[in-house]
Amino acid sequence: MSVAEISLSGPSRLGYRLRMWSLLLSAALASPPSVGVQWAPFSRADLVFVAEGRASGVLVGEYDGLVSPGLEPFIGWQVGERLFAALGGGAARLTTTTWAGDQWQQRHWGVIRPTAELRGMVSDDPALGLWLAAGLHGDIPSARVTSSSFTAEEQALADEDAWLTRARLGGIGGHLGAGASRGLAPGLSLGIRTDLEYHRGFLRTSEAQLVSSLIGTQTALMLTFHAAKRDGDTTR
Repeated sequence: MSVAEISLSGPSRLGYRLRMWSLLLSAALASPPSVGVQWAPFSRADLVFVAEGRASGVLVGEYDGLVSPGLEPFIGWQVGERLFAALGGGAARLTTTTWAGDQWQQRHWGVIRPTAELRGMVSDDPALGLWLAAGLHGDIPSARVTSSSFTAEEQALADEDAWLTRARLGGIGGHLGAGASRGLAPGLSLGIRTDLEYHRGFLRTSEAQLVSSLIGTQTALMLTFHAAKRDGDTTR
């Protein structure tokens, strides 16, 4: 068998992937982190979304403004000559507790939304960095209803309702975009970006299933603080 006929499979492929990830992690840890925020202004689309009754009703959905706020923080590392990896996210949790005499009932709804992104520099001009970006996000939901007065049957019904709520709050998505950044001062840069965003939700019951997806664009301003900046590095 020739070398060209050899393909990675099984443990060999796993070992290759582990080595690649370890190299990326080592490169990231060797680079001082950068931190920043990006701000997407409140728009007419937000008003229409609320007016059309598209909010989740429990304040912690993808489009309710808490888990994915207008002002989002991020932290990132340089992982290659032209690559920058960034992590961010949001979280929200709403809890209500009601007492009536010696009985109580508690409800909670929550979502954790981690995000990850890779940016690649496409311009060598140190005065104005141009870059492309691709990223993913996920909405990890939680919901629970408990009461000191529930029977086993009532708790089972409450658990089923909580499962439906979790399914409604959960989702995955991603984005593709481009941006530009310019240094304002040593260790500080201002940027602007535009992204095509996609989010998909899925709800399935014993009677039916519902898949919802939304594709739209968003433009945001970015302010980034660099612990240490390499010569010619404008992707951050």
